[in-house]
Amino acid sequence: MVKTYRFPEVAVYALAAQLLTPINFEFLKGSLGTLPGVGPVPDQNINFHTALKPSFYGIMEVKQPLSQLYKINLNVHLAKLNQQLDDEKVRQQQQTVASQVKQAYYQVLQTQSSLDSSDENLKSDRELDRVTTQYVEQGTALKADSLAAKAQLAQEEYNNLNLSDSIVSQKSSSTICSDGTFAPISALAPFRTPRR
Repeated sequence: MVKTYRFPEVAVYALAAQLLTPINFEFLKGSLGTLPGVGPVPDQNINFHTALKPSFYGIMEVKQPLSQLYKINLNVHLAKLNQQLDDEKVRQQQQTVASQVKQAYYQVLQTQSSLDSSDENLKSDRELDRVTTQYVEQGTALKADSLAAKAQLAQEEYNNLNLSDSIVSQKSSSTICSDGTFAPISALAPFRTPRR
């Protein structure tokens, strides 16, 4: 974390001290000399004695780089703008992911609808092949009609197989969920398992 020093910095210092042994000073009468008209200095014996008492000192310091405030404010504003830019990038990424998830989801729905339609066509083509084969055996239809029905049935089976493979591939592909985790498309909504 970087300090900007936009506000004053306050520092408080506390000191405590105490002498281990007392200090004594003794000045004898006249030891500093004799002045005319005054007499001896000092005029009597003087003893100085320091008591063994603790001493406490407190110091408070207030400082602030005033000349740098404008530059600091510009840097703070730039940092806020960069944060907003990063937030917008994240929001854009989330919207892109949501769009991709929706696109994949609707693609699965479209393929599922095509597969349902193919299943119905397959039922009709199988019934047509059965009836045409029966008519050929009875002599009321040409063999070419039976071959055409079988070709149509084979084509629809091929289409149905491709759609089944496609939907299995789409449902197993991973996508990003809203909470940032990965999950298969099949976990987002129920789909019918393709029939072979």
